[in-house]
Amino acid sequence: MDHSTSDNDLHQVPRFKTGTIQEIFRQTWTNQRKTSLKLMVEKPPKINEISLKLSAEYLRLFTIELIHKSTQVAQQQEQHQDKDGDGDGDGDGDGDGDGDGGDGEDDKLRAGLKGLIQVRLDHLHHAAPGVLLDF
Repeated sequence: MDHSTSDNDLHQVPRFKTGTIQEIFRQTWTNQRKTSLKLMVEKPPKINEISLKLSAEYLRLFTIELIHKSTQVAQQQEQHQDKDGDGDGDGDGDGDGDGDGGDGEDDKLRAGLKGLIQVRLDHLHHAAPGVLLDF
């Protein structure tokens, strides 16, 4: 087993594949062409390799910033819930978020995950407008 490749994998930055980005652009241009008579007669646009790499890097940076902002939102909400009570927002005092007042496996799971931040879709929705304005 070659350990050098696993060490290299740890230090590699995750990136979008340029082929994926190119396909997204192609699909967008195709959909636009279907809705416009003017665009139907023109040649479809092409993207050069440098522009494709820059677009992929831009999306990577945007994604990283969105994750950071969403994590901050999640931390703020968690701190606010901890100040308000049991931390699950259902008001039953058991901390499991189901509103039934019973303790269970959920409490054990929460105890094991104490200190970890869970980023949910609503955190992303809350952070996205600010990130879009920043970019």
